[in-house]
Amino acid sequence: MAKSAVYAGTVLLQEILEGKRIRRILLAGAFGNYADPQDALTLGLFPESQVVDLRMVGNTAGYGACLALLNTGKRKEAERIAPKMAYLELAAHPSFQELFVSGFFFRSALDSPDSD
Repeated sequence: MAKSAVYAGTVLLQEILEGKRIRRILLAGAFGNYADPQDALTLGLFPESQVVDLRMVGNTAGYGACLALLNTGKRKEAERIAPKMAYLELAAHPSFQELFVSGFFFRSALDSPDSD
């Protein structure tokens, strides 16, 4: 389900950006700490059209909180950037459910010659 949600979110983000190519994807949290980028691509975590700079970045929220607490320059930078951020509720988007279901499939298994 998580794979499918990430897939659907990426497709929706592409739609919202009107087809502009996503240049870099940062995967955070526990998944972003331990997953292998090539495995993520093989599993179909992202649409096939997305050949991007994929980076696993780990616990970014914790790291950012520490930076903000310990470095006044970084805290001011965060305060300057924060108003420019936008929250986007992907699950409420009309296309999300359909994309979510289509993301359940493992494309490599569907394309396998042994799948006949």
